[in-house]
Amino acid sequence: MPFKNVVGFVKKNFANHRVFTNLEKWNEQCLQWLNRSGNGKIHNTTKKRPVEVFTLEKLHLRPVSHSLSFSAIDSSSITRSVRKDNTIRYKSNRYSVPLGTYRHPDTVGYVTGTKDHQLIIKEHVDGDILAQHKIDLRSGQLIQDRDLQR
Repeated sequence: MPFKNVVGFVKKNFANHRVFTNLEKWNEQCLQWLNRSGNGKIHNTTKKRPVEVFTLEKLHLRPVSHSLSFSAIDSSSITRSVRKDNTIRYKSNRYSVPLGTYRHPDTVGYVTGTKDHQLIIKEHVDGDILAQHKIDLRSGQLIQDRDLQR
């Protein structure tokens, strides 16, 4: 079952008509409900119960290597779509990126706001800086660096 179907299944069948009080109680109730209903139902495509499939697949799971490090990932970085006019929307404004950055509808830029109110835009999380702008506190503005348009 694709992940989005699982989320939809829980939202429509468990979360609907239930009152949220706190996270611990919610998780406990959800797991109890899942054991009673969701994990026991036969999947239409696989014709198997999820709890049985997980029991078999659990034997093949391996621990994640300790050599993985997430310290290099900037958690304050967010992705934004690069628009056809080579701009990125951030907090109700448009900020320019170099001409030719937009290549296809899925082109994204990684945006980080700094403490000194600078907006840093990169093509990759750990890549070179494409553009840097002072964050404008107004809204609806087009903030351009003329050097990027050449």
